[in-house]
Amino acid sequence: MKNKLITIFFLLLFTKTIEGTLAEEQKKTLETTLKKIKKNKDEKLQIEAKQKIESENTIKQNIKFSGFIKLAAYDDTRQVYGARDDYFLLYPEKKELLCGLDKNAKAQGYITPIESRLRVDIDGPKIWELGLNGVIEGDFFGTNEENIYTPRMRLAYLNIRGKQFSILAGQEYHPLTPLKIIPETVSFNSGCPMEPFARSPQLRFTLHFPKINAFLCLLSQSPGEVTPGFEGCDCKYLRDAVVPNISLGADTKIKDSTLGCCLDWKQIRPRLKSIDETKTVSEMFASTSFCAYTSIDIPKAIIKGKFTYGNNLPELSMLGGYAVQKISGCCSEENTIANRSFSYTGLRAIAIWNDNTLKIHKRIEPGLFWGYTKNIGANDDFIISYKDSNGVTTPLTFTLTNATQIDYVFRLSPRIKIKEKPVVFGGEIEWTRARYGTIKSITTSNSNNQTVVATTDKGSLENLYSVNNIRFIATVSYNF
Repeated sequence: MKNKLITIFFLLLFTKTIEGTLAEEQKKTLETTLKKIKKNKDEKLQIEAKQKIESENTIKQNIKFSGFIKLAAYDDTRQVYGARDDYFLLYPEKKELLCGLDKNAKAQGYITPIESRLRVDIDGPKIWELGLNGVIEGDFFGTNEENIYTPRMRLAYLNIRGKQFSILAGQEYHPLTPLKIIPETVSFNSGCPMEPFARSPQLRFTLHFPKINAFLCLLSQSPGEVTPGFEGCDCKYLRDAVVPNISLGADTKIKDSTLGCCLDWKQIRPRLKSIDETKTVSEMFASTSFCAYTSIDIPKAIIKGKFTYGNNLPELSMLGGYAVQKISGCCSEENTIANRSFSYTGLRAIAIWNDNTLKIHKRIEPGLFWGYTKNIGANDDFIISYKDSNGVTTPLTFTLTNATQIDYVFRLSPRIKIKEKPVVFGGEIEWTRARYGTIKSITTSNSNNQTVVATTDKGSLENLYSVNNIRFIATVSYNF
């Protein structure tokens, strides 16, 4: 009996021990499970927090692609002066007689897609509560005749916008070429040489007042739009002058009309050494230009107009440029022409144009452009060229080709555009007349057989005659 009681006691004790051990293990298991749950929850919370932080730090940008694929076909009744296989037409070539016949009185025609374009608009996040956007745009126009059909940069800029100001940095249209005023021609020349046209690297500060916008712009020159000079067409003449091209302007909107003006100042260093390369020279030339423009948008038409006074603006495809005004000491000493310093004068032009677009139909858009530009010469007589004793001639007048021999250029071009989105068909008849002549000049020589040809009436012309070109142009573009 006693042994049975002892056995029962130990059985109960063992059972309690087992129950306690199991309870302890269950408790530990539960605690471990709870810790795992908590750990997983903490990790999940940490991941969610990290994702939230990353989301907040992610730069939100909207990127939009646009542009068009365009084919243009044109025929000219005469040889012309232009760019990129003459697609960018400026004016008809002068007469060049061979055996009594004008070699330039011959027609030409071409088909080209080089105007096709791609544009990227980027709408960025706010920085310091300021809006931010950017643009990159290119086509296949190239920067010179040698690299036609290769991509070139048209636009590349960022724009920081505040409520009362904006800052643009990059390549954009020159202030003398306000985009909203450019003629709506079918021709790629957009009215040149009556319309000063260029896109330039720049830093532009604009103040936005309630009724007016005013800007200050610092500019340089892009490879495709540069100044002619002793070493050919190059941006180095502006670069060597150190000081950038400076423009000041303002525009205002009155109901459906836009009015604006721009004052442009530019200084160049035409050369660093004398003609014979025996010494360095320190020469500068500064010029000032001006434009005023308007655009009127009424229910049935858009009317645009512009006046420009241009002094040394060949890089903007205008008549004019600059020339040597004086050669220091060349008339009183021997052997001095090639190593003397020069002073310069500007060759000027005025231009006026009007562009009208009729909005009489949703899909059919007729229009008419006319423009006139006049060579008004220089303020002083200038030197056209210098020839040394070996017969080597150095030009001392720098303009677009033959521009000093042009009295005026007139253009009249009716057009029509048919818009069946996303396709646009265009047609235009572009009549351009150029009046040529010879510069009134005198030739002088010194005892060393060095010759200088100089003007006698500040660049005015004589023996005037006119040549005409009619361009028929048709285009089709797919816009996206």
